[in-house]
Amino acid sequence: EYGWGIIPVWVFADVTESRHPDFEIGERVYGYLPMSTDIIFKPGGVQDNQFRDISAHRENLPAIYNVFVRLKADPFYDPDLEAYRALWFPLAGTSFGLADWLQETDYQGADTILLVSASSKTSLGLAYLLGRSNLQGKTVAGLTSARNKAAVQDTGYYDKVYAYDEVSAMDAASSTVIVDFSGNGTTLAELHRHLGDNMKHTVIVGASHWDEERKGEGYIDERSRLFFMPAYAAERAKATGGQFVTDLYAASQAVAKDASKWMKVVSAETRDEISQLYLDVKDGNLATNEGGIMTFSKL
Repeated sequence: EYGWGIIPVWVFADVTESRHPDFEIGERVYGYLPMSTDIIFKPGGVQDNQFRDISAHRENLPAIYNVFVRLKADPFYDPDLEAYRALWFPLAGTSFGLADWLQETDYQGADTILLVSASSKTSLGLAYLLGRSNLQGKTVAGLTSARNKAAVQDTGYYDKVYAYDEVSAMDAASSTVIVDFSGNGTTLAELHRHLGDNMKHTVIVGASHWDEERKGEGYIDERSRLFFMPAYAAERAKATGGQFVTDLYAASQAVAKDASKWMKVVSAETRDEISQLYLDVKDGNLATNEGGIMTFSKL
């Protein structure tokens, strides 16, 4: 309908019709597509393991959104983990980028790594990857809502978990680097005031802009920065000769596989189920240990 869009999501799709010599009916691919029963591709840059959609309306998208994986040649593909790949891979890639940045910058000289909005998947993925690193005694802490605190603790990814109203209970004497997924300037300002000189650095993830109105009183601007994963990934891929990308995929697979041990998949296949799941996600009604998967092929 004119004036409305179709929300894109990370999906698995099957080729049902092909006029391209390199694609057979039944081939399965993975990528960023609108929620729909069907889509028409114009493949370009076709390789054994991937291709691009060179349709006019998609050709200028960043590569991360317009490169599709041909799963028959993907060494990380596990059909039993499809749901968890769809839920975790796009976010775990950013988790890996943040873990890499923290390591490359020696964790900003901090003893505590504090993840704000600790129940978010990107934060959970980062906490998991940090737990697999040699942190040499550093503490991984999470800040989340009181409602989500127990579920976040139950993942076992964090050394300490605090609710938003427990900031004053944090050790202000511990040097801390903050990784923020919330975009809540009031919360960050409270943390900055509480930690003072021991707030070594704050990195803000996923915010498209960060203006003065969103910074609460006491916000330390000179030790804060935005993190944009596509730009960082391009820089690191160039610096490592592509090894960064290989390591990113391996890390994302590890995150998804571990999450499959504790995350419950909430499935939706009918129109009513899909509509309800969309509303539940929009309204924040899914629990930390739940992930929603929609299937459109049965409509």
